[in-house]
Amino acid sequence: TSPACHPNSNAITVNPVSRDNRQSRKEVRQILGLNDTSKTVMITMGGVPFQYTASNHLSELSNTFFLLPNSGETLHREGNLIHIPRDSDLFHPDLVLASDLVISKVGYSTLAEVYQAGTPFGYIPRPTFRESAALIPFINTQMPSLPISNEAFESGNWLTSLPDLLSLPRAHRPEPNGAHQIASWLANNILAK
Repeated sequence: TSPACHPNSNAITVNPVSRDNRQSRKEVRQILGLNDTSKTVMITMGGVPFQYTASNHLSELSNTFFLLPNSGETLHREGNLIHIPRDSDLFHPDLVLASDLVISKVGYSTLAEVYQAGTPFGYIPRPTFRESAALIPFINTQMPSLPISNEAFESGNWLTSLPDLLSLPRAHRPEPNGAHQIASWLANNILAK
């Protein structure tokens, strides 16, 4: 799949592979009590539960809503913070689609979901992560994105860049999800024979 750590000229290259959406952007925003124009930022570490230590800084930005998946036992709202439990019926790719911006450490699954949704990406590089050498150049060239240092993320100082991040345009993705490209190739080249 693209991005590839070790491209192989004998293999097909497909778009990033992500799970398909179950609900529309509008449906998810309605469930969360957000209107179409509410500025919404999702801060996620993929499927890893976490408590954002600088969440007090988020509360100061009352005109922006922050989705915090895997951050509580129940779906609940504290001012502009929306805590979404791990076992919520809200599907992670749908939350990505419903957001105006995703903030996350670099990892393939989140990259693929953000890419497919076309949502702008504030990414936190992981220099010691083996896939970073392939993922970061892809993010920089194929996705509306800006880097955020780990230090700025942990301290909340990245919020000074929030206007720039929220001004990034959403990408339109007419090409298919890599999962569909793989299924089509298998159907045409393996099952059809």
